[in-house]
Amino acid sequence: MIDTIINFGKYKGSKVSEVPLDYVAWLATGGGDLFSVPDNITEAARKRLASTTQDAFRRYCGAKSKTTSYVVDISYHGNRIFAEHDTFEDALTDVAENYCEPDVRKDRILIWEILGSGHKKVVWRFTGYNVNDDEYIVPQCALPGHLDSLLNELI
Repeated sequence: MIDTIINFGKYKGSKVSEVPLDYVAWLATGGGDLFSVPDNITEAARKRLASTTQDAFRRYCGAKSKTTSYVVDISYHGNRIFAEHDTFEDALTDVAENYCEPDVRKDRILIWEILGSGHKKVVWRFTGYNVNDDEYIVPQCALPGHLDSLLNELI
């Protein structure tokens, strides 16, 4: 059932098992108010999410663990990417090395601290122009415990 072919949209002709997980997550909702995803595709998407082996995405969705982890949640140049790290420093290094030119109008980079219980909070963010600062408690591009962005601290 996971190999159901998508018959509409950007991934028309692709198997549910081959498309990005953020798109699968949308398919699993049934499309929301604006679009009605066919039931067989919604079911296949839900099965793929349930069987995914991508630990970062599972942790982001609240899967429990014995340790705290840091998940980088990136909407970057039209793609959604998740990467799990053992430390905040490793997560920040991943962002610095791989996502150095975000589009301030479209891209969003979040680092989530996810406790073993599955509870999570954003501990670092780059959200560009397109987000209300009240949406996240942490200031944009600020290190945990700091009240100002890295840029302002360096000036």
